[in-house]
Amino acid sequence: MHFVLRKSTYNIANEQYQPSFATTNTFNRTGWILYLGACFVTIIAIWWFAFRRTRGPSECLGCGYDLRGVRGRACPECGATVN
Repeated sequence: MHFVLRKSTYNIANEQYQPSFATTNTFNRTGWILYLGACFVTIIAIWWFAFRRTRGPSECLGCGYDLRGVRGRACPECGATVN
C-alpha cells in the first residue's frame, strides 16, 4: 500500500472532511494477481517439501511398494521394472 500524506482539508460545497492521514491505494489488479500467484506458488512449494517422500533402495520408484523379499524384476503392485 502506498501512503500519500495530504494536508487536512474541508470541502464546504460537499461537506466532506479529508483528514491528513488519508491514503491512496496504488496496488492495482496486476499487483494482486502477482501477489496471489506468488502466495500460491509458495504454498505449493511448502506443501511439496513437507509431504515429499524419498524412496529407499528397497522401494519401487513408481509406487513406493516395499520390494524386500520380492522375486523377479517387476513390482507386484504397479508392474514397474526393478533394476
